Amino acid sequence: MTTIETRFLANAEIKTTLQMTEVNTTLRAIARVEEKNITEKVRLGKLMIPAHEVFKSADFKAKMENEGISWNLDQFSKAVFGKGKSQFYKYIQCAKAVLETPNLIKVYTDLVKSTLAEDNDIEKIEVGMDSFNYYVKHGELEEVVKARQSEESSEDESDIQVGFDEETSAAID
Repeated sequence: MTTIETRFLANAEIKTTLQMTEVNTTLRAIARVEEKNITEKVRLGKLMIPAHEVFKSADFKAKMENEGISWNLDQFSKAVFGKGKSQFYKYIQCAKAVLETPNLIKVYTDLVKSTLAEDNDIEKIEVGMDSFNYYVKHGELEEVVKARQSEESSEDESDIQVGFDEETSAAID
């Protein structure tokens, strides 16, 4: 959004007319709901991981064959999880990413909330599992996690340094 557009939307009369406070509150509520939604979908993805391994096993294929069932992965994932093969793989990919980096969902929703708070541009970052999957696939959330961990360790080191400086100055007094 341009500076002119931002100033326009910040105008008190425009904010009131467009009910911007209510819009922002609603957008944040949507982001919270999506966080819960993504969390539940990742939970389902975590269940899909071992089910996929079972499906690929010769023993399971033999059991299906004995019952006269000849599912491919798409049919299996629809029958068990109500999701087609493409969604099945997306859920698994996201679940594996969260297993490797547990706070990915929080990082993602923080990113969504900060983007919404900055300029109210809901189209800038699409909230939902597909968007989460996109960020996971392209490794962008992992970069944010690493940057935050780096910042946190720097803050911890500066806290230690500040504590040392205070002790030193107290000793001098």
